[in-house]
Amino acid sequence: MDILILQPHADDAVWSMAEHMLTWQEDGHYLAVATVFGAAVRHTDPAREEKHRVLDAEHGAVLRAMGITMVSNGPFSDDGWGLPRPLDLDLRTYVGSLLSHPFDVIVAPTGIWHPDHVQLGLNMQNYTWQSPRRQTWIYDELPYYVQHPELATMCLPAVGHREHLARKKELCRMYASQLNPPDTVERCIYAPERVWKYA
Repeated sequence: MDILILQPHADDAVWSMAEHMLTWQEDGHYLAVATVFGAAVRHTDPAREEKHRVLDAEHGAVLRAMGITMVSNGPFSDDGWGLPRPLDLDLRTYVGSLLSHPFDVIVAPTGIWHPDHVQLGLNMQNYTWQSPRRQTWIYDELPYYVQHPELATMCLPAVGHREHLARKKELCRMYASQLNPPDTVERCIYAPERVWKYA
């Protein structure tokens, strides 16, 4: 199968479901990753621009380490930049442009807590009617489903995985700029992964 993984930000997919991704690769599936709110934009705060540059470099190193070659950064900026929110129509148009490749499965976030996650999650759950030929799976985002369990998904049919926690820890630690404070973040992102068959 060809699997398109949508993530709000550069670390979300690996933090939330690296063990699943590694299992899918072992099973011979092709993975592509798109960071929806990944645009590099000018900002009045140079430190914020530098943080984006560092995270983008970390993300590239992680995907190279995993052997994932198709990567896309969406035209939208992180909510933390304080810029206007994208329109839902623009978000769906961008996702639609990715689907020119005939992916068999779209994997998208549930949409927990963070505004970017919520917007993408809601839009993708409403998008499934436009993609009847494709399966849609959703993942509960880490660390958010641990920090906000009341917002996590109700139980749907689960997508299983094999145990790859040691490798996941290696990959997650490559996002060094995001592990702050390390103990709190790592405690959350190594919780059991949850990927569900939405449609």
